[in-house]
Amino acid sequence: MRAIKTARKELAELTKLLTPMRDWKEAMDLLYARFADLPQSSPEAQEVWREIEAGKAALRKHILATQTRAPRIMHIEFARSTKPGTPMKSERLRGQAKTKT
Repeated sequence: MRAIKTARKELAELTKLLTPMRDWKEAMDLLYARFADLPQSSPEAQEVWREIEAGKAALRKHILATQTRAPRIMHIEFARSTKPGTPMKSERLRGQAKTKT
């Protein structure tokens, strides 16, 4: 039961994050459709293109804001307990496999 509650909570959080992106995509689809119907050199087409570019910039800002709220993953390096230059275990195993054939 606890796993189901946790999964529902995660789903709600993901939905909350993805809803603005879905709405953005639908708005951009409408703008691109409008742009395609206009003569390319018309002032209205240029205005729609500016709206498209502004929408792209808004998406970049939204993505960056979302990334800054995400938890950071720490990179941890483990010290090798062997002498420098000693092949790692996986390298030793591959080397043994080659010599057996």
